[in-house]
Amino acid sequence: MNTATPLSALNRILIRAVLALGENGERERACRLAAQALAALRHDHPREAERLNGVLHALTRTTDPPTRHTEHVMSQTLDVRELIPM
Repeated sequence: MNTATPLSALNRILIRAVLALGENGERERACRLAAQALAALRHDHPREAERLNGVLHALTRTTDPPTRHTEHVMSQTLDVRELIPM
């Protein structure tokens, strides 16, 4: 038995569409749409908004392999002992 509300069903359809958009090279547009939907739902429907939050995390996850530059930057140690604490 399907107990999904119409809002939940529509949100799941939107999520599939946004993820497909992101997978087809439109990641920026997909993120904007997901963020707009999250903003619309966050106060009255936090559970549905949380699903969209997960979509945003999935869309912004880096899938590109690290380059030599990023590997070098990531391996450097930042010494902040001489900086004034805030």
